[in-house]
Formats: sequence, structure tokens, C-alpha cells
Amino acid sequence: MKRALLTIIVLLMLLWAFEPLAFTQTNKPVALVQGEGNTSIIGNSSQTAVNKHDQTMQMVQDFMQYCPAVEVTLDQKTSPDYFVNLNREGAPTAFGEMGRSQIMVLDGHLHPIYVSQKLTVKNAVKGACNTIAADWQANGRLAPLPVAIPAPVHVPDEAPAPDVPPAAPAVQTAPKVKADVALVMRTTARGDRTFKAKTVPSIQSDLISYLTAKGFTLGTIETSSTVLILIVDRPISKWIEITIEGQAAGKILWSEKISDGGWGHLGDTALVNILDKVHKIIDARLQRANIQAQHVSAPNQKRAAVTALVTVGFPSMTNPRST
Repeated sequence: MKRALLTIIVLLMLLWAFEPLAFTQTNKPVALVQGEGNTSIIGNSSQTAVNKHDQTMQMVQDFMQYCPAVEVTLDQKTSPDYFVNLNREGAPTAFGEMGRSQIMVLDGHLHPIYVSQKLTVKNAVKGACNTIAADWQANGRLAPLPVAIPAPVHVPDEAPAPDVPPAAPAVQTAPKVKADVALVMRTTARGDRTFKAKTVPSIQSDLISYLTAKGFTLGTIETSSTVLILIVDRPISKWIEITIEGQAAGKILWSEKISDGGWGHLGDTALVNILDKVHKIIDARLQRANIQAQHVSAPNQKRAAVTALVTVGFPSMTNPRST
């Protein structure tokens, strides 16, 4: 009895010790955010108020709302995949704060990959999210930079040995996992201005679920045999228009354009209709290309983990305007 009780206690201790590891392993890109802003002084001869808006808190709030696929951190000691810096210039008015937000994104090697200027912090964060999503889709997590090893101090003795330069440390990279499809979402500049914040993310979330249910494994552009590109637009005559392209080895294999809109086909109704059309194209094109996973016939088998881009923002087809 005592031995059984001791065994249970040991198992509980092991579970408690290894439980945090499950929460530290993530395929999301990690971004270290930092924001700076102006300090405004409002008052008269008898009373003065000093206002300072914490832009870092605003950035975290916008990332959590519009870019949940990116993990945000404030820990300066961590080694993030991206650095996002924002500088807010603004002045209080009767209609709220008016100004501009300058934003810059650097990759894990501190190379700038995005610099822009927007009217609001929200739009600046969306632009950063689009850039991180595109870079993560194309490159994934960068290998850490090799750490320089200091040269050993040579102490002469009776028979000094010849100086031998230290060998450069080998950079180990994670093995690339082969996948079936890479899903890439893009919006035109017109779509960026007119669509609601949740419209395009809803399309991508639906397609990821649909492809996974069909048995496809999703990956990056570099590791996938086929790249499925959806370009979402908002033309004048339609509520939504999507151009779907299938690519392999950098070449366009096929392309189709679908749309929905008009009287009685707006909002959720148009979204449901356009997704149904996209599903039919996927069924016809991807099966025809013979890239469907081999284990489609085993629906109860555990599917491979989805490593595709899951973002709330998407790279624009043109240079985004300041909005």
C-alpha cells in the first residue's frame, strides 16, 4: 500500500514538472514590441495636466485583437523572431488625438524588413502583422547567429606549439518538413481600405480548416509541393472578388477568378457563397494535381500538425497607403 502511494506521488510530481513545457513549445513567431509616444500638456494659467499615452500597451492590445497568430513579448532578455518598434507623434484635439505612427519591423538578425507610417497605431500594427506573416511564411524561424569564440591565450612553454585557429562553430538548422500545400493570403490596396478587419481572416481560417479536414498537410512556401495563393479584392461592382492561383516551383499552374455580390448578396451571405466556390475549386484542382495526402481514407488517423501561416493580417499587393 505504501509503495503504491509512493508511486502515485512520484507520477504526480513528474507531471507537475513537465506540464509547463507543453506551453513553451509553439510554432508562432515571437515579436518583441516597444512603443514610444509624445507627452502632451493641457491646461491654463491656474491648472495644468500632463498626459502620456503608453504606446506599448496600445500595441499589445492591437496585436492581441488583430494578429493573434503572433506571440507578443515584452521580455528584453528573450531572443524573439521579430522586433517591432513604434514611435507615435500626435497632439490632442477636440476630436481626439491627431497624428501619425512610425513603425519598423526587424527580423531575428536585426535586419529591417518593414518601415512605414500610418495615421493610427491600429493600422501600423496591421502593417507590421502583414510583414511578419509574409516573412514567417517564406522563411520560418531563422537559425541563430553563430557565437564568436574568443581565441585562446597562448602561453609559451619550453616547446611552443604552432598557433592553430579555432574551428568555426557549426550552425545547426532544423530539418525541413515536407508538406502538401502552402496557403498564402493577399489583399489588394482597395481591399485593405474597404474590408472589415475580420473579413479576410475569416476566409483564411475557413480554408485552413477545410484543407486540414481534406487530409492535406500545410507548410511554408519552401517546404510545400504546391502553393495556393488567394488574392482578395473589393471591386466597385461586387462585394468580394477572389483570384486563386496554384503554383509549383515558382510557376503558375492554373488561375481562376470568382466573385459574389449585388443585391441580397452582401456581408455574411456573400462570404458564405464565395467560400463555397473556393471549396469547389480546391476539390477539383488539388485532387487533379494528385497532391492530396495518402491518408485521406483514414479519417480517424491523427493529422499532421498545421504549420502554415495563420494570421490576421495579410501582405498587400501594392505599397499600403497611410490610412
